[in-house]
Amino acid sequence: MDTFLRAVTAREIESHGNHDHARGRCRAQLHQLEREILETQKRLEELQGRHAQVECDLRRLGTPIAALLIGDHGCSIACVPLILEKVGLAHMSQVASTCKHLQAAAMEVGKEWAILCEGRSLAPFRCAHDILRLPDGEFGVVQFFPQSSPYHNAAASDAIRTIPPPGCAARTLGPPGTVPGCTNGVTSAVCITDFAAPGSCTLILADRNNHRVQKISADLGEPLEWAAVPGYPTHLCLADGELFVAVDGNSFGPHSTRGDSRIEVLDPCTLQFVRRFGGRGSGRGTLESPKATAVHRGCCYVADCGNHRVAIFTRAGQFLRSVGDGPGALPGTLMHPRAIAIVREHLVVSGYRKERYRATDENESYWASRVIYSLQVLTLSGEARQMLDVKSELFSLRVIDQKLYAPSQHQVFYWRIHGTPAGDAQTSVCVN
Repeated sequence: MDTFLRAVTAREIESHGNHDHARGRCRAQLHQLEREILETQKRLEELQGRHAQVECDLRRLGTPIAALLIGDHGCSIACVPLILEKVGLAHMSQVASTCKHLQAAAMEVGKEWAILCEGRSLAPFRCAHDILRLPDGEFGVVQFFPQSSPYHNAAASDAIRTIPPPGCAARTLGPPGTVPGCTNGVTSAVCITDFAAPGSCTLILADRNNHRVQKISADLGEPLEWAAVPGYPTHLCLADGELFVAVDGNSFGPHSTRGDSRIEVLDPCTLQFVRRFGGRGSGRGTLESPKATAVHRGCCYVADCGNHRVAIFTRAGQFLRSVGDGPGALPGTLMHPRAIAIVREHLVVSGYRKERYRATDENESYWASRVIYSLQVLTLSGEARQMLDVKSELFSLRVIDQKLYAPSQHQVFYWRIHGTPAGDAQTSVCVN
């Protein structure tokens, strides 16, 4: 500033020959500059406030806006000016009108990026934790009634309830108990067909509270094999002759070892141990409360619930990378991922996010937060593709007959995979 003052003063003296006059003009110019700086700062603060408001409004729009901003290569903020040009808006001063036009435009083109569509629900099922296809062509819904559930009953047995109705006949998985053949909290199941005896099969169960994986005959429920799994087995994934078991060790119990959150690989025929990988922690290659696995093209994808991410390993257990690192509420970031599936070379992950909103009562207005359960579709490299809000927490994701099924606390949802034939007589209520 002093250099500027001396330079201006020198020029004024040289042109006017009047030192006092030059100094007075210099001061006037400096005051003018200060006023312009203050006005610019004020304008910048107004723009920042407007940007924050616009960002908040856009975020509330959810999936329609995400459909515009997210393409094959992920989210790009550079798309915003193009969107504004498309809908004919010159500026963002009218926030409500802008969002209205953006939502309409996004809904028109959102289907181009949709992987899941036509979300619906089957007949209500209480405490549905998993779903599988039985050899007779029926679906089997695994029901488990934890103590935290309003439907808990100490005498209730874990069961596989077949659908479609009528009747929803139940195949009891065994009376409550700890001996082989009894179950205590079955959270996941897979079916192995015996090709030598058409129509017969065996079921492998994640017997969570008994800290084991056991195999029973599907028709008679007789125990065949069982293997102790220290910790809480939460999810089973059968892939290429191997059984991947997600084990949540972040709990206390008579058979639980603190720090053994991991993935165990078993032989599905004998339930013999093959290998394990993971281990409790938050760094590379470690897990915190893994809830589900999916195997695709030589990689094992793990819903690392406690670390808010999807951890990716080779099938041999070598850590590769992680995607969706959170916690976060924006597309592409995860919060407590619970279930995972691979659909059309994309990751589908269930979880939830927290959203702040302005609540009011009779006397005052205040900020509050709420939990919104969601289903995210990511590319295999972790870029966001689609986000859907759902009514309740989804415990498992299974791809059956070109549809994605998702059991929850009160019912089983499913979505048609984009590009597959539509139509199913079992639909009841649209959820999208």
